[in-house]
Amino acid sequence: MERVLGNQVLVQLIPRLYDVEAGQVKVAGHDVKDYDLDSLRKQVAMVLQTNVLFSGTIKENMRWGNKQATDEEIIEACKVAQADEFIQEFKDGYDTKIERGGANVSGGQRQRLCIARALLMNPKILILDDSTSAVDTKTDSLIRQGLASSLRDTTKIIIGQRISSIQDADRIVVMDDGRIDAIGTHDDLVANNAIYRDVYKMQTQGKRSSRCRIRKKANWGSLARLLRFLWQDYKLSLSIAFVLIVVASLATVNLTASIQSLVDVYVQPMLKSGSHDFGPLLHFLTSVAVFCFIGVIANYVSSLLMATISQDSLRSLRNQLFARMQKLPVRYFDTHQHGDIMSIYTNDIDALRQAVEQSIPQLLQTAITLIGVTVTMLTVSPLLFIVVLVMVGIMFMVIKNVSAKSGRYFGEQQKNLGIENGFIEEMMSGQKVIKAFVHEEESMADFDKINEQLFESSYLANRYANVLMPILGNLGNVSFVLTALVGGLFALNGVGGLTIGGLMAFLQLNRSFNGPITQVSQQLNFVLMALAGADRIFDLLDEPEEVDQGKVTLVNYELVDGQMVVTDKKTNLWAWKHPRPNGEYELVELVGNVVFQDVDFSYDGKKQILHDVNLYADKGQKVAFVGATGAGKTTITNLINLILRYPILV
Repeated sequence: MERVLGNQVLVQLIPRLYDVEAGQVKVAGHDVKDYDLDSLRKQVAMVLQTNVLFSGTIKENMRWGNKQATDEEIIEACKVAQADEFIQEFKDGYDTKIERGGANVSGGQRQRLCIARALLMNPKILILDDSTSAVDTKTDSLIRQGLASSLRDTTKIIIGQRISSIQDADRIVVMDDGRIDAIGTHDDLVANNAIYRDVYKMQTQGKRSSRCRIRKKANWGSLARLLRFLWQDYKLSLSIAFVLIVVASLATVNLTASIQSLVDVYVQPMLKSGSHDFGPLLHFLTSVAVFCFIGVIANYVSSLLMATISQDSLRSLRNQLFARMQKLPVRYFDTHQHGDIMSIYTNDIDALRQAVEQSIPQLLQTAITLIGVTVTMLTVSPLLFIVVLVMVGIMFMVIKNVSAKSGRYFGEQQKNLGIENGFIEEMMSGQKVIKAFVHEEESMADFDKINEQLFESSYLANRYANVLMPILGNLGNVSFVLTALVGGLFALNGVGGLTIGGLMAFLQLNRSFNGPITQVSQQLNFVLMALAGADRIFDLLDEPEEVDQGKVTLVNYELVDGQMVVTDKKTNLWAWKHPRPNGEYELVELVGNVVFQDVDFSYDGKKQILHDVNLYADKGQKVAFVGATGAGKTTITNLINLILRYPILV
């Protein structure tokens, strides 16, 4: 019986949910690290403490254990797990819909369904992690009898809190503070081991010894990477969109610049001469209108293209995120809140959508417009452009200072949003516990603290972002007034050849120049928010995958002249295929013996959970782990399946 972490850890070493830090765990005489992960885990069935069922029918849930399972096989497995009786009472029987998380069945029913699902794998090693805790003792006894008769050659490793669940095991392992305290039969341990005897007396006589105790347990590089990601799959579409954005921008500049020609070439001469020939003027206006129409069409098509690119690329990005998530070790999910991970798929992806679909194209269009307007203004009046340039310099200084601050707080906002989502998800999952322990006020106080952090970062980010546009708008007005005053003096005195038409065009160009700069500040906020999200997205994509260096695979074999031969037929005869350096291979019959050899383990590299664990389980034996919740029982089996990355021999 274990009193701290240890027994659950130990069994999770078998399927390599975790890896040992020292020593080895062996299956069939070989280190579990030598085996291909999929092959190993298909032969190690686990029924975890947390019983997880999925949306769908009971049959669909059962076929998670065996996709090809027949209805008869499903019923037989459920009979062994003592689930058939209550299933038959449902109106739709085995076609009964299971709600998300198994919310429409009881805890005991969930446990029995999960046991049946594991039995359908027909495993060589079956790990039951306190998996009958929610059933009554009679049902527990019937399940144990069924397992004994139906899985005679299967190695059974059981973690249990109740002595009655494990007392018929061939050997019982008593763990204490991460170490094996004793190994023996029920009778031996009751007679000779104080820890086991204390637990036994507590459960049978209602007494608890003092010996037993339970312990509770804005990066711009991301923009470059995002652009590379888009360019990789959408070169043609992006190129077309770029050309269309250039056309739309030039059409805007041409419309503004045409004012000078309209006044100086057509309107003023007609007024002076008194001519009523509107032909040239109409021809000029028609050409300007055509160019404007082309610009409108180009802007519309480029917007459609960017919307298509953004939605398609983000779909691809979500697929990549989910695919990467399937390859991450369990340790990642142990150290990251699920709500925080969910916020990457929702908030951060949506921020990227806004940036890709609107902000980045508008920034590009603004840049092209500014270049075109600059060239035109220099052509109209280089001297007057100096006034504009001074004001632009002031504007960019403001943008730089304010954006640096808002960018930092946008990053904190996204981070705090993920934290709050994670907290809410955790509280929703634990509502029954919260109510049972009358913890509502404490939960609200904790939420207030987290929500306050989100408020502070959001307030600061948006405060700087929101003051930027009014400041730039006023600076733009100052620039316009100064340009009008200086330009008026130049036009009246003929300085630099500036005409009335040129001044009118220049003033409009000044508006076209200051307006995009203000738009830059607005779109820059969205880009900064998107980059904060992109950091988190790429961080997840860059997380290291599970390391699978095993070369031993599981194969079907048949006997030919008394020799094992690999076959593609479904013979239900299985062997480990061990490759040799000379290109040949050795076949070793699949059996379920497990060896833990000098195993040490810790979750964080600091606190040792398992200490110098040495034990074995031979083919067909039942080995039980007992101990308090959090003692490490489940972790041992995780190490076998390599879900935790730490050496074992299966």
